Amino acid sequence: MVKVSDLSEFFESDTAIIKYNNLDTLNQSFLTVLIILIITAAILFLITTFFAFFLISRITKPLIALKNSSFSTAAGITIS
Repeated sequence: MVKVSDLSEFFESDTAIIKYNNLDTLNQSFLTVLIILIITAAILFLITTFFAFFLISRITKPLIALKNSSFSTAAGITIS
């Protein structure tokens, strides 16, 4: 990153200050944080997907049993 500050209004001759800063360390830090965020998002997505399928099966199992027993009752079959 380069920044040029014009100081001509404070001196009789044209004067400027040029500041240079290497941004490699900043870019490396940004990439590290980005990788951590992507990995965390992927892990959280997998966990929430697992729990969603787990909860869906826990909810649908009793409903399927209720459906089967109602069909059996309608057909006149007794389930003990």
